[in-house]
Amino acid sequence: MNNSRILQITVLAGAMLLFIALLFADTTPPPKTAEMASSQAAQASSIETVIEEEKKSLGEKIIAEASIVENKLSKLEGKQKQDLYDTLIRLYDNHVKPAIAAYYTEQKNKISPSEEGWIKTGRRYYSATGFVKPESRAALYGRATFAYEKALAIKHNNLDTKTALAS
Repeated sequence: MNNSRILQITVLAGAMLLFIALLFADTTPPPKTAEMASSQAAQASSIETVIEEEKKSLGEKIIAEASIVENKLSKLEGKQKQDLYDTLIRLYDNHVKPAIAAYYTEQKNKISPSEEGWIKTGRRYYSATGFVKPESRAALYGRATFAYEKALAIKHNNLDTKTALAS
């Protein structure tokens, strides 16, 4: 009987210590807005670095062809600009540069944002991680996460997008 009494007192003392520890624990979530802005800026600069590295591995003819299309982009708007982005996406897909294609998919989707477009962008970035150097993967994962979060902002109850974001 004496052992059960000691056990009860030990369990009660442990519960009280846990309660006190939880009572004094900091429960306020950290501010996200400033962190997210700086994180997105860092991801944006690192994705630009990844894209530049990927472009360096292309031949001169492909780079020249892409440069012509990219120069036309600044002069166009709306549907015409989206069509040129499609041209660049196909060009880089054909030359097995999915990271660059994902980047231009994101740029295209910024013109006319849609849940489907952001999901496609996220999938492209996620899939492209297998085609880049290991040190470049973090930037692609970051952009995939960003794209999935944009899709969830449009339609917050999409379970497929939540699952993709979790992976």
